Parts: sequence; structure tokens; C-alpha cells
Amino acid sequence: TAFSAYLVFRRWAPWPPAAFAGGLLYGFSPYMIGQGLGHLHMVLMFLVPVFLLLLDEIMVRQRWRARVSGPLLGVTAAAQLLVAEEVLAGAALIGLVGLLVLVALFPGGVRPRLRHGAVGFALATGTGLLLAAVPLYHQLAGPQRLLGTVSSPDRYRADLLSWVVPSGLVRFAPDWALRISGDFVGNAAENGSYLGVPLLLVALAATVALWRRRPVVRWAGVLLAVVMVLSSGGSLRVGGRETGFPLPLRLLEHVPLFDSIVSIRLSSYAVLLCGLLLAVGMDAVRERVLAGGTILRRWPVLRRWPVLWRWPALPASLAGALAVVALLPLLPAAYHYRIDDVGVPPWYRSAAVQNRVPLGSVLVTVPAASAVNSAPMAWQAVAGHRFKVPFGYSLHPDEEGRGRFNADPSLFASIMVRIQRGPPPRVNADHVREMRADLRRWQVRTVVVTPESNAHVAEQVDLLTRVLGRPPVADTGAWVWYDVEPDGLAALPVVPPPWPPQPVSLPGR
Repeated sequence: TAFSAYLVFRRWAPWPPAAFAGGLLYGFSPYMIGQGLGHLHMVLMFLVPVFLLLLDEIMVRQRWRARVSGPLLGVTAAAQLLVAEEVLAGAALIGLVGLLVLVALFPGGVRPRLRHGAVGFALATGTGLLLAAVPLYHQLAGPQRLLGTVSSPDRYRADLLSWVVPSGLVRFAPDWALRISGDFVGNAAENGSYLGVPLLLVALAATVALWRRRPVVRWAGVLLAVVMVLSSGGSLRVGGRETGFPLPLRLLEHVPLFDSIVSIRLSSYAVLLCGLLLAVGMDAVRERVLAGGTILRRWPVLRRWPVLWRWPALPASLAGALAVVALLPLLPAAYHYRIDDVGVPPWYRSAAVQNRVPLGSVLVTVPAASAVNSAPMAWQAVAGHRFKVPFGYSLHPDEEGRGRFNADPSLFASIMVRIQRGPPPRVNADHVREMRADLRRWQVRTVVVTPESNAHVAEQVDLLTRVLGRPPVADTGAWVWYDVEPDGLAALPVVPPPWPPQPVSLPGR
């Protein structure tokens, strides 16, 4: 992501160190550090600077033919859809607002470029829809389609003070700042809107100083202010308190797909624009210092020692000092992202998966995948997705079609999770019958219990033996019930587990 921003910033800031500083900001901002704690797809932002480059090409420079730049934008949008759809929605929103700002600031310059731009955007739309037709069809019209919103823009949003008050994501965060930022909406992963007073002052100074000479600065400065407002959600919060003051993002509350944007994540575009302003500002400082010493001679310290303003490294040093002042407050805290081994049980890599599990059938993993333990979803992937599972840490449509995490309120999953967390719950004959009904409803053909990422395995095996009416077979370090006949479970006798649970010896491996 940082390297992508560096390459794109070179268009407006040819001096490599300036573009490097802008890319460094974009790739390692508090937003990126925070999202890295829990949302890897929200860290893969390398296509967003490409959007900026292509929008500039289609509407401003127009040195490429529309039949080239338009399809390239469509390909980029389709690729972003498959990486993180929310980032694509945010880019579309900010891109549209950016076009409106462009028209408002440069109406005379935009008018002769409209025809080329319209052709480019039409080709981009056609190319993007053609490439994304299949995944979009499954999302909007497939059997697992969701209705309504899956998240509220106001759930996580920027506070008015969060732009200037550091949180625990940065290294230099005094106790008073942590007390204030602790009242902001959201957790550590969703509290990365901090830009810092020095960076904002540099962005403001660059905008004012270069307002007339560099049009891109004028556009980026105005759009930055708009993006900061949009990142604040549908109403303003100050110091953790709700003011009730309405903000523009409230207009998207009922717009499909856009109504699920997490507003604070739009702050990533504020970081991108700050990176652009920082890069262009550094490039301009170096350029002005190289262009003439007359301004420098007016500084008292340089008038006394003229050798300083004749020093060859002075232009780069002044520009570098600007970067240090802007970026030092954003130095990330010493985070060590935890890398966990998902502990794939040997059975999921064994030949038994291919030989004894019917292709496309339903398999129940114990432990079950959930928000607490998503490792079983990786096991399913390792097995080549040969089987389906009835639950996981993902969005499912509930009875009304609305997206919910782990939406299936099954007694089976509830009891198995409670056994794993301990102490084992009291299970009676009615519970056993309802668990069998869940298995029949899912049409389960295989049940697998593994010790990896699991606890209280003996109690699980004992309960499942009573639910399925027969003991499992030991196979490659797992306890497996093959060839389950879900429609025949109701006819089996019910033998509820004893209470309190008795020690159970597991079958050998």
C-alpha cells in the first residue's frame, strides 16, 4: 500500500523523497495500524491510489485515450470488489464527491473535458460490471443474499477530537490523551482517525501557500475537509459525547450498499489526501529553495551565515525537516501482531476427506467455527471446500433475510459451544431430540471431533454418541461419524447423558 501511494504521488511530487514520505504516511498511519489488529482486507489498500491516478487521467490530464483509461478503471474496480467491497464503496463515494469538488473549483477547465470523461466512465462501468457480474449476482440475487444493512455508519465514527488527540495506536500518547481517546466510539481497530496537529498544519499550510500555483493542492485541501466530515458519521460527536448535530453522511442511510459503510474507515481517504499534500508540499519547499536564495537571505540566521543558504543539502534538509515534524507524532506504537497457527488437524489433510466425505455434503466440525474461534473455517479451506458447514464466523441471512453473524440460533451449536467453554450444561432427552432435529434440518452426513482448538473433548464425544446413536471411529487423530443418515435420527432411542457428567474414556487414535 505504501509503495503504491509512492508511485502515484510521483505524478504530482516528482522528487522521490517527497513521494516516499507521502507513501510512508499512507502505508503506516494509525488507520492502517488499527485495522491490522483485526481486518486484513481493510489493510490491502494498494488499489486506492490507483483509483486516484485513473480519475486524474480520465477527468484532468486526458493524455491516454478514453478506451484505455476507462477499462483500466473498470478492471481496478472489479479487482477491489474481490479484495474488499467496502473499500470499493468508499472509493466510489469519495470519488464522486471528489468529482463534484473538481467541478465546483474548476468549472471552466472541466467543461471541455466532459465528453472524454463521460466516455471513460461509461467504459469503466461496463468493464467493471462485466468482470464482476458473477460475484455481484451471487451477492444480490443468490441463495445467501442479504437484505438491509449489515452495519450502521454510526456504529464506528470519527470524533471531532479524534483527529488531533492520540490514542494507544501511536507511540507518543500521554495519559491525558488516552483518557480522552478512551471515550471515542469504537475499539482499537476502529479508532485510527488520528492525524495530529503538525500534519494538519502542514496540510493547511501547503493548501494556502500553493492554492494558486498547484491546482491539485486546492482540490486535495477542499476534499480533505469534506472527507473528515463524512468520516464523522451521521451526527457529530465531541469528546465522546453525542451532540445530535446532523452531518451529510445521514443522507446515505437508505442507499443500498452505501448504508453499510463504516464511516470511520473513510478516514483512510483523509490519510491519502494528507499524504498527497505532504508530498507536494515537500516538493514545493525543495523547489523554492533551489530556485532562489533571495527569500532565504531575509532570514536573520542565514543573513549572518550566508554559507548556510548556499549549502547544497539545504533544500533537501528543509523538506526533510517538514516531513519529520509532520510524521513523528504518528510513529506507531510497538505493536506486535500476533500470528497464530490455526492448528489444522491431520484428519482434514488425510485421504479420508476425499474418500469418505461425499462431495458437497454437510459436515459438522467440533469445535464449531464462531467469532471466538474461526480456525475451523481454515480447516474447511485446507480440505478444498469439499464439504459445507452449517455455521461460521460470517454473515448469514436470518429468517427475514437480514445479515447477522452466526445467525442460525441452533440448540446444537449452543450446547457444543457451552461444553467447550465449560462447565458442561445439563442435557436432557428433549435437548437430544432437538439436536437431532438440527442435524436433520442441515442434512448432515459427517460429524468430526478434533482436539485442536478444543476443550472437554470427552464430554463432546459422549454427547454426540448419544445424539447419533452410535460411537465414532478413530481416524487420523479425530473421532468421526461417517455416513450419518439424518432422516433416520428421529427413530433412534434417546439416552440422555448422565448428570453430573461422568468421566469418559476416549477411543484410541
